[in-house]
Amino acid sequence: MRLSGFRINCSFPWRGGNSASASAAASAKLASLGVLAALLLCLLLPSQAFASYSNPSVNTVAQMRTDGSLHVVEQRTYSFEEDYSAVTWRFTGITDKQQVEVASVRIIQMDAEGNIVRDWDQLPEVAFQSNWRAFVDETEGRSDKVKDAEERLALSKDSSDAVELPKGDSFSFDKRRCELYVFLDSTENSTVVECDYAISNAALVYDDTAELYWDYVPAQPDVEMSNVRTQVQLPVPDGVEVVPGETVHAWGHGPEGTVDVRSDGTVHYYVPEVREGQYAQAHVLFPRSWLTNITVQSKLAKSGTRLDDALAEEATWTDTYSWGLVNSHIVNLALHVLCVLALAAAVVAYAVWGRERRGDGAAGEGVGGEGADAACASDAGAANAASGEDADAAGVDAAVLGRLLRWNQQSAEDFAATLRQLQQRGVISVSAEGPSPGDVRFRITPSAKSAKLTGVEHGAMELLFDVVGDGYQSVSLAELQRFCDEHPGWAREAMASWQGVLSEQVEREGLFDARSRRVARWLAWGAGVFAAFAVVGFFAVGSVPMAGALLATGAVVGAVAYCMLRRTPRGVELAECAEARAGERDAADADEGWQKAVAAAFDGVLDA
Repeated sequence: MRLSGFRINCSFPWRGGNSASASAAASAKLASLGVLAALLLCLLLPSQAFASYSNPSVNTVAQMRTDGSLHVVEQRTYSFEEDYSAVTWRFTGITDKQQVEVASVRIIQMDAEGNIVRDWDQLPEVAFQSNWRAFVDETEGRSDKVKDAEERLALSKDSSDAVELPKGDSFSFDKRRCELYVFLDSTENSTVVECDYAISNAALVYDDTAELYWDYVPAQPDVEMSNVRTQVQLPVPDGVEVVPGETVHAWGHGPEGTVDVRSDGTVHYYVPEVREGQYAQAHVLFPRSWLTNITVQSKLAKSGTRLDDALAEEATWTDTYSWGLVNSHIVNLALHVLCVLALAAAVVAYAVWGRERRGDGAAGEGVGGEGADAACASDAGAANAASGEDADAAGVDAAVLGRLLRWNQQSAEDFAATLRQLQQRGVISVSAEGPSPGDVRFRITPSAKSAKLTGVEHGAMELLFDVVGDGYQSVSLAELQRFCDEHPGWAREAMASWQGVLSEQVEREGLFDARSRRVARWLAWGAGVFAAFAVVGFFAVGSVPMAGALLATGAVVGAVAYCMLRRTPRGVELAECAEARAGERDAADADEGWQKAVAAAFDGVLDA
């Protein structure tokens, strides 16, 4: 029985300064933070420290004696990642009427291939010292921590603080906390520890049945066990037939596994995995008459009948577990269907609103009055406008084209390109001054030429000569750099204000599709919701597959949202022209030096 052909635009488009793109940026950042938080939480959980070892195999044989006690021989294989001086073997589910007596402990060591390195070694028992409890809890039994703690306590002024664990292989049993301490000289190899112990009064005796509740895997908060095999041998009298489900009833509580009642009176349990903090429990009912040597105290400890109540309890728990399992499957199926639908919706949304399409010629209208192709027809076209060369001839500000090529991402290079554009139009002049060619300095001066300025150009003039130049008729690059260094807040505010003007101009030019931005915003919010549900699923439900599916869906939807923003047909044509012309420019432009210096001055203060 079962126990309980598209062109992907991923150029970081979320840094525009206009209200629409700023809202999209906020949504994208929220989704990114949600996914990142979910990833970090999954990496950091659980918060308590796990032991640097596991039990890849546990084999246990338990014999129910006729006096109601349980004799157990248990072998645990330890796979160590670090060297340990002590490991703790816990016993849970022990009542005040029961007592654990450890008869012997022995170990055998193997190498990584499973070959025996040293034969069985019977460990001597040492008297337990109460100060070991806190010491082992603090050091977790790890050899390096044990050594450091022993040295630190040995130097303490109070000699009573000194604690020293036994050296060499041995064991000790803490009766008050019902814990076995196994002290190991070396754990470089895999080690099998065998414990022979007995639990008195393990069986509860009623008028109509005997009952065994036993934690064959104790609750351990820091250790994972795998391949747990346990068999309980019942004291079947000679000539008595064992009928599973009639004379013997058996159930398992804890992780999913199997339980099998054999005709010889043995109950076999198998659990593939017991995670940290879980436990596995055996519940067995068998005839009271099989316990022929129980004490008078055991007979008087319980009275009345128990069989029908126990069967009813297990039936209720089984029904509850079954319904819970069905509901869990329904919820998992619904969530996986939701994930598939969300992924399909994201793909469809990208295909419809995120894929760029070229225009039919009309898309270029408004660019210099002749369309994008006209703008690219000469050296005064849109490509050179991206670097400030005759942008007015193209009808588009150099900074706007810079934003277009950068997917609306803010950059101080756009400010430098605007100044270059003003220089090309004769609005400002840039002169080089310096004592030698190796020490060239530049000074920017407005000319007397009357020209109609765009909003972006006017904002750049105000920033340079009113904010930085404080009304003076010229500004040197040294003064510009000093202003940014000495007044970073002021410079950041001024640059952010100018970037806002530029963002409004980008919006008016209609180079980025508004529908794709709105869809991206919704997808970003959806990604954040999936990430949040992933965290809730991990914490509240404890389902790693569910949390993983939700987190993966959130990550994919968030990535699609991040890549959703597309350019309009006009923007596509302008961008292609600008990229083509940019490749034809002379890389050794003699005037690039001052533009780079202007951009570098504001790079440190630009609020990205």
